[in-house]
Amino acid sequence: MDISTLLNLINYIFVLIFGIIVSFYFADIRLEDNHKLFIYTTLTFALFQAVCYLLLGQNVLYKSYPFLIHIPLILVIRFVCHKNIYISSIAVLSAYLMCTPRKWFGTAAAYIFKDIPMISDIVTIIITIPLISVSYTHLRAHETLSD
Repeated sequence: MDISTLLNLINYIFVLIFGIIVSFYFADIRLEDNHKLFIYTTLTFALFQAVCYLLLGQNVLYKSYPFLIHIPLILVIRFVCHKNIYISSIAVLSAYLMCTPRKWFGTAAAYIFKDIPMISDIVTIIITIPLISVSYTHLRAHETLSD
């Protein structure tokens, strides 16, 4: 496996973890009270994503992501966590929107540094780390205020 493929896989893992954390919080599913659910969901989705990546390739996974990841996550929040379909959908779609800034930075870096093919993945990975932290901290603080 070359470095480009590895960075791409790491990027997919980071966005998956970010998306699940933010989706759960938007659906009012506290990670502190649902460690096992978070771990099982993340591992199941990561395994499914890896299988799709290996069998279908990066291009198909990227184009099919809403059907392979977003819709199943909505269904997990709806049926496993017993939230209504509106909350489930809004939580996942809101988390998707929060992933946009990391993509913007990666796209901007790829535009500026055209000679470095892996720069987009490198920048999105680097941006995701503080974005997860800021989002998690903000959502927990909001949760504490609403209790």
